[in-house]
Amino acid sequence: MVERTTGGSWFAVSSESQIQPGDTIVVPLDYEHIDNLTLWSKATQILYQMGVAVAALNAL
Repeated sequence: MVERTTGGSWFAVSSESQIQPGDTIVVPLDYEHIDNLTLWSKATQILYQMGVAVAALNAL
């Protein structure tokens, strides 16, 4: 079973979701934090390049 926390943090612990004996904790091996500015910058760059490609195809 997968349980999602109700708090605003990944590490929020509420009274209804306590670690019990036999629970499995999964820790990702590779984790890279991407801040919002970098994420939006990459997303807008992809959209811009798609727009340029569509315009180039329409010009043919």
